[in-house]
Amino acid sequence: MRPALREMLNFYLSIIETPEEKNKFSVLYNKWKKPMYHTAYHILEDHELCEDVMQEVFFYIAKNIHKIDDPESAATGRYLILTTITNAKKLQGKWRESFLEDEQTDLIDNETVESAYFDRFDKEMVLAKLREIPEGYRMPLLLKYGEGRSSAEIGEIMGLKDFTVRKRIERAKKMLAEILKNEL
Repeated sequence: MRPALREMLNFYLSIIETPEEKNKFSVLYNKWKKPMYHTAYHILEDHELCEDVMQEVFFYIAKNIHKIDDPESAATGRYLILTTITNAKKLQGKWRESFLEDEQTDLIDNETVESAYFDRFDKEMVLAKLREIPEGYRMPLLLKYGEGRSSAEIGEIMGLKDFTVRKRIERAKKMLAEILKNEL
């Protein structure tokens, strides 16, 4: 474990009172930190902001560890992922305006304005259209193609069967294709 991660884990554990709850939190932290981070990264696309989200979520969990029954269950994973999504979206809303201002300044400094505009337009258009897909279909698609997760892993995170995950990904791709076809 990297020193910074060990420090953070030790900090969270210092908040928790009983050895059983400390163990429960350690198991939860080690099992879910990567999926939570990747989920936050899909929303924020910024490592430092993702770390901020992770710290906020784990701090809250450490204070409320007594409310968690099974740290390894799919239900706990779903709760953590949804909490991560909520916090990332809140943070995204707070920082989006200043981020776009910084990004526009960087684009003018690093590229021609015309090529930067068209490159950003395509990415932003696809991301905007992806947000039109219902979350129950969008999340499996993002986890599959954004994180390279298997259908089984996605099923565990979302509490779905492997077959259901594959069908949702298939349907999400069709929805996105239809949305993009109508846009062009």
